[in-house]
This record gives sequence, C-alpha cells and structure tokens, in this order.
Amino acid sequence: MTHRGQMLDSASLRSRRAALGVIIFLSTLPLQWQVLAPTPVGQVRYFHLGALMMIAIARPEITQVRVLLRKASPTTAAMVVLTIFAVLTALIHGGLWANPIQHAAYFVVGVVFATALFIALSHPAGKARLVWAAPVAVITFLIIFSRTLQTAGIDPVESFQRAISSGDPDVIIFGLFRAAFATSDQDEVRANIRHEIFAALLVAVYTTCLAKKVSARAAVIAGTGVIAAVVLVMVSLSRASTFAALLVVIAVATRVVLRNFLSRGTLAVFGALLIASLLTGPRFANLLYRRFFEDTGSYESRLDTYAYSNVDLFQRVLLGGPELEVSTHVMATDMLLRGGFVAGMAALILMVIFVGRTATAFTRYLEDLSLANLSAFGAGALVVVRSMTAGGGYLGQVEWAAFGVLVAVAMSANSSRTAEAEPTVSPTIASNP
Repeated sequence: MTHRGQMLDSASLRSRRAALGVIIFLSTLPLQWQVLAPTPVGQVRYFHLGALMMIAIARPEITQVRVLLRKASPTTAAMVVLTIFAVLTALIHGGLWANPIQHAAYFVVGVVFATALFIALSHPAGKARLVWAAPVAVITFLIIFSRTLQTAGIDPVESFQRAISSGDPDVIIFGLFRAAFATSDQDEVRANIRHEIFAALLVAVYTTCLAKKVSARAAVIAGTGVIAAVVLVMVSLSRASTFAALLVVIAVATRVVLRNFLSRGTLAVFGALLIASLLTGPRFANLLYRRFFEDTGSYESRLDTYAYSNVDLFQRVLLGGPELEVSTHVMATDMLLRGGFVAGMAALILMVIFVGRTATAFTRYLEDLSLANLSAFGAGALVVVRSMTAGGGYLGQVEWAAFGVLVAVAMSANSSRTAEAEPTVSPTIASNP
C-alpha cells in the first residue's frame, strides 16, 4: 500500500471511529432522567457516561479542540466571563455555585462533540455512518422509557386516550411525564426535563441528516427513525422543541416560495411532517392547540419574576442576587438578575452569537439547498429557542450538543471550500480542523 493510501485508510478509520463516538453519545443524550449515582455536587447521569465514551472512542486530539475553541473564540470568551461572575455572585449570595461550573462543563463537552462530528464529516466513511444517529437514539429512548413506565405502572396509551378525549394537556404532562421521570428530586424538574429529552431526539435527527451515500436499507431505517422522533416530539407537548422543529418547516417552505423548487430534502421534510400528522390525528391537533394557545399559566408566572422594587432591581443588576423564586426562562435576564450586569451581558452575547450563526446557516441553506445546512439551521434554531425558554439561565448538554452540530457543519463547509481552492493539500492536514 502506498503512503497516500495509508493516509487515506487512517483518515477513514478516524472518521468512522469519530462517528461511532458521536452515535453513542447521542444515544444516551435523551436519557436525561436516568441517574447512575448521586454525588455531593450533583447526579451522574447516563449521558455523562455517554460523553466519556465519545471522548474515549473518537479520541479527538487536544490541538483539534483548541483550534475549534479559537474559531469559536467569542463564544469561549463569553462562557469564561459568564462562569466566573456566576460563581462569584452565587458564593456571595449563598446560591448554587455548582450550576455555572456544570454549565461550563457542558460547553466543553459540546466543543468536543463538535470536534468529533467534524472529524466524522471529513471522510465519506464516517459521514455515511452518521445515518444511524436518529434510529439508535429513538430505539434506546423507547426501550428505557417503556421500562420506566412499566416500573411506575403507567399505561401510556390510556394516558393519551384520556388526554385526547378530555382535551387536557396536563394529563400527558403531569400524569405521564412527571410520573415517568420521577428520578429527579423536584416535581417541576420532572415535568420540564421532557424538553431536554425530546430536544435530544431532534439533535439526533439533525445528525442523521448529515449522512451521505448510504444504502437503501439504511435510508429506510433512518427515515423511520426520523419520523418516530418527530412523532415523539409532537406528543411530548414540549412547546420549545415543537416550535424549534416548526422553524425548520418554515425554512423549507420559505426556500420553496423564494426559489419555486422542490428538492428531495424538501420532500423528505414535508413527508415526515405529513406522516407524523396522520399518525397523531386531528383530535391530537386540538390538544396541541390548547397546549400552545390556551395553557398560559407558565407564561404568566414568569412575568412575576420582574416584579422587583427599583432598589432590589438596581442591586441585582449591579451585584447579582440570590436564586430567583421563578425563572424568567430567558438566559440573559436570568443571568442579569442573579449574576449581575457582567454575567447578563455575557449571556446576551451568547444569545446574539446563537442567532447570528443560525441566520448564517439559514442563508447558506437558501443558497445551496443543502440538507446539511438545513440541519445546521434546525440545530441552531433549537439553541436559540431554548436560550429563550430554558429555566435557570443555563443551557443543558442537549443545547450545547445542538450548537456543536451548528459549528461542525460550518467548519466542514469551510474545510471543503479550502480543499477545493487548494487541491494539493495533504489528506491528513485537510482532515484536521
């Protein structure tokens, strides 16, 4: 074998190994409620183990991670500032100082995930293997979730029938999900953790859509996994995840209207939505309507967070304050009221970065009809929506994984353009970010 052939084989192996690490991580990401062991600073969950397995299998080089951190330097700088000031104000006011550190750790894992995904996208062998992300994640979730329901003695079919017949979304939200996700300490977290769980399925879907040159059998299995994930997101009644997914449909519709052209990717998106709608049925559409437009209690309670006196508000903005009784569910305002002006500005910068990168992915999609750029837009839309709806002022591991998809696709596109402009570049160098 020639030296060039050996390098190509090595690139193929690295790419396939990175793809396997990505798939394993994404298969554990929806298992947010599953706890391995409690610790003094929090609970060790299955997806933490998945992150470690991804690092062990993908084995991204530290130089590659550093390159990605440099390319995302505004995000890195904002995260460092946010973490420092959030920890300081938490210590001063007796708050939860471990939360910002955990948030920073999730950011680092998101960077490693983006690096592994970029390596997987750097070679056709790894890119093809990514097709299994959604099917594996859906199967893993359904197996563990069904065992959880069986242990809790809950009949999901009966719960959905009661919810549809009564038109009451609380039957599903509290009667099903709160009871099922009972490993958490707080009741509110039990119900709200479903947003992270089903958002994780969307991240797996977007990763699957990055695959290319797969067999017909793999394409059918992947399509089934994508449709199943979309149905699960719809029946979860998670407004954040559903709205983020709906933005992808709006993006596709915008592309069709502006260019008057239907691609296979466009037909696949509309086809998945149509099948999911038929599977859920019109009576479920009424339940969705009530959940989105009539169930406004949580919105109203968030407004109470802003009911501070001028003195209290000034003190919180200047020096931070104790934990909020009710989160505003907006990253920047939560950090402003709890971590002070500097932490709030750092969080606002992060939100601006999320919007900017997502808008760039949308622009690229309008230009080239690429399913990869549509997936990047979907992942970015998920991050943007969750930064405006997640409680506590911090993003979870799911959102930083979605941000990793957005970054990896952009880096892969830039790398491809560089390779086309410089055809003599060594394959080894070209495969490194």
